[in-house]
Amino acid sequence: EAEAKALAKAKAAEAKQRGILVARLEREAAIRAKVAARQAKIEARETAIREARRPNKPQEVENVLAEKYGAMDIGERAYNILIDLGIIVSSPDPDSPDYDDSQDNEYTN
Repeated sequence: EAEAKALAKAKAAEAKQRGILVARLEREAAIRAKVAARQAKIEARETAIREARRPNKPQEVENVLAEKYGAMDIGERAYNILIDLGIIVSSPDPDSPDYDDSQDNEYTN
């Protein structure tokens, strides 16, 4: 009977440790997924900037750009072109529900 209690206690301890391990692995997977998503977003932005800065665009691309910017007034057009070229970056709204605050303390001590 003492052996059965010891065995049950060991199994309970093992189950607890497994639970801790599973929780940790799930947290780490979520962190990795978040980092991968952020990296993909950065890479997509860099690709878009490279494409925007590429000279001698095909006529179809020029037509799309003319249509995109044509309806804007001059100030809005200039602002959007600067954003598309990656020269300026819009500041995200911290009150937005999809605001990512994980980098807020990146440059503080």
